[in-house]
Amino acid sequence: MSSSSIQKPLGPPPPGGSSNFIDPPRNNWATEASIYGSLPLVFIFLVLRVYARLRITRKFDLDDYLFLIGCAFSFTFCGVMIHHMYMEIFGYHYWDIPASKLTPEYQQIALTALTLYLATAMFIKLSLLSLYYRIFRPSKYTTILVWVGVALVILPYLAIIITYLVVMCPRAGEGGWLGRQTLVRVARYTRPTSLAQGIIGTVTDLYILTIPLGMIYNLHLSTSRKVGIASIFLMGSAACAFSIMGIYFRVRATQRNPNDPIWFATYTFALAVAELNIGLVCNCIPVIFVLFKYPAEKLKAAWGSVKSYVSSHTKSSRLAPSEDTLVTSEPSVLSGGSKATGALGTKTSEYYELQSVDCDYHAYVQGGPGPKKDGKGKKS
Repeated sequence: MSSSSIQKPLGPPPPGGSSNFIDPPRNNWATEASIYGSLPLVFIFLVLRVYARLRITRKFDLDDYLFLIGCAFSFTFCGVMIHHMYMEIFGYHYWDIPASKLTPEYQQIALTALTLYLATAMFIKLSLLSLYYRIFRPSKYTTILVWVGVALVILPYLAIIITYLVVMCPRAGEGGWLGRQTLVRVARYTRPTSLAQGIIGTVTDLYILTIPLGMIYNLHLSTSRKVGIASIFLMGSAACAFSIMGIYFRVRATQRNPNDPIWFATYTFALAVAELNIGLVCNCIPVIFVLFKYPAEKLKAAWGSVKSYVSSHTKSSRLAPSEDTLVTSEPSVLSGGSKATGALGTKTSEYYELQSVDCDYHAYVQGGPGPKKDGKGKKS
């Protein structure tokens, strides 16, 4: 690139404005905050999930492997975005970016970031669908919904990845990554493709979010318990919220500021990072919930023992055992014991739709006892 173009901006400034190459305003802090604020959470929940699987079920299933692949893609995506931000283009106004800053490396990194985002989102959603399939597998209705969801995720996401590769990669005779034909094609097609990507992502998010709700509604449970179980899955709505906000900024970058796309792209990528990482966190909640349920039950049992002890030493007459006392006689689900039955004993809710080979894992979701053992110590 000639020296005469070093101080030439990528785009003209707005009327009455001027280019600032010395200390220009930037907004890539939004993407930085999103990365540094959400990535540690992913790591914490990743450790908890691995611990839960090793400690409780002692095995990994397909949803866990898909989740780990999604984590690897997310970590790589965040690393690429950090490098992207230090190239002094991302997060700047077009008229504050010297033309010399636009390099083939920048275009290649931009394409890499887009494909990594799509791959991460795809594996996160496939992991959730795989989890639903394993939990609700005996239900033919849910099985159909899951496989439809797999098709709705894989086909559009692969199509968008191929579209970005076709649009952004230079072709023979176009002069490389910075050739005029390549840049014109990129400017013309990437923004509508990004908008379509955001809409498809939101639609698939909402579809996946509704799959377990129908099954929970049909369970033989009290309304309060249904709400409690549904709330675990509805935590994924946080990722949907980021996806919907991302559509707003994609539309804004396309319609209101077509000549300054990089400035508004930072908000889109910040929300994309939050969407992916919060999605990974929400992906873990149905799995790691068991780590917090059983300590809570033990605490309740201990409190029941304390109340029973105090009552027995403060009253002369013998009292009938309370409901809290009965809780202390219930062995842990993890140990495979069955619930004791007394005068105030409770019935375990029956689940005609939820049956799973992974009994230990699903016992806390279903609210029933763990796998029973026969006299020989084998699971029945």
